[in-house]
Amino acid sequence: MGCTEHSSSDSSAEEPSTVSRTPGTTEAPAESTVPDTSGEISTSLGPAPDFERTTLSGNAVRRADWEGRVVVLNFWATWCAPCREEIPHLIDLQREYSPEEVRVAGVSIDEEGASVVRSYAEEMDISYPLILDPERTLAEKYGGHYAVPT
Repeated sequence: MGCTEHSSSDSSAEEPSTVSRTPGTTEAPAESTVPDTSGEISTSLGPAPDFERTTLSGNAVRRADWEGRVVVLNFWATWCAPCREEIPHLIDLQREYSPEEVRVAGVSIDEEGASVVRSYAEEMDISYPLILDPERTLAEKYGGHYAVPT
């Protein structure tokens, strides 16, 4: 279960699979809300959105720098209990594989910024790059994340 912040109610959580336009008629919505149950894995998503940011340690990072690698881009927050549980596993994952094979990167959505994230990163000895995204602009590029962890 993920953590969520206080926000206005989201009525899109229960979208109907059809939309009534005139009494007695229905049309399919613009985007299907029916999950694919064929067992096939979609490969038509295209490339991940590009970005250029500065990590908590001050290094420049771009998505393109990780081209050809498996990338685990984890959106998280210091106040999120499930995030705190998964971080040691992500640290282990990054230690198990070289950064040239698998790159773990954390994207903090903490509104409090660098001081809160830096303190927690030092406490947990996080060895992978951390990117600050308090305005959630990077999160929006990746589909919007209103609950963490993702």
